[in-house]
Amino acid sequence: MIIEEYLQQLTSRIHQILPEKLNSLYIIGSASFEDYIEHTSDLDIFGVTNADLSTPEKDQLEQSLKHNNFPCPAQGLDLVLMDKEQLRNPQPEPAYEFWYATGAHWPVESWAEGYSSEMLIFMELCRRHGKKIFDQGPPILFSKVNRSLILQAFQAILQWHKRCVLDDYHDPNGQNSVLNACRILKYVETNQFYSKTEGGNLVLRDEPDNWTVQNALSIRQNKGFSTISKADALHFIETVAGKLDLALEIEPGGRPR
Repeated sequence: MIIEEYLQQLTSRIHQILPEKLNSLYIIGSASFEDYIEHTSDLDIFGVTNADLSTPEKDQLEQSLKHNNFPCPAQGLDLVLMDKEQLRNPQPEPAYEFWYATGAHWPVESWAEGYSSEMLIFMELCRRHGKKIFDQGPPILFSKVNRSLILQAFQAILQWHKRCVLDDYHDPNGQNSVLNACRILKYVETNQFYSKTEGGNLVLRDEPDNWTVQNALSIRQNKGFSTISKADALHFIETVAGKLDLALEIEPGGRPR
């Protein structure tokens, strides 16, 4: 099944379960940056609801979207659904209604509801770069997320990458941790979001001899590679984390950790 067909059926399945509550769906991540790579990229979908979801509705979503029941042609599906009220005045850890990940080689991960600073990244990515694939209203206004909140959310993401680099599920070859760190570094410097490939290439423009980033890009583009060492990945992540901390020190409202 090609990506376009999958997205059409994905939208139909979610709408069938949430006929009145589903407001809109957006593609974010690599596909929204024209950086989708077959067999490598996953599909990141951000959805807005008009009301809270019930437990039975969440259970139905999980069963309907599970890879065994609805195979994803990408590396996996990462879906977040958020109530529209959360978009009006972004908080440091916005609430989400449903967060679900599934794929052929992914263990199913499902969070019925919760709070996470990572939602701020999703919200701002959607506001700036999201590609709408479904809309039945009412119109949604995405409030701009304060830069200091974005930087703090990126701190948490870098901490997560330090814990998960080279693990068998999230990042077996190390490229995702390194390239996400590249994206974060370029956001710190330019206040712009970039794809993994763009972020890596921008770092190489400034640091042409950075072998760790060179290798990460080769892995992502399936050009032949050797696995990035954990020490090299962690060193690069720590370097970016240090620059992020410095940015937060001078950012109004920032609070480096």
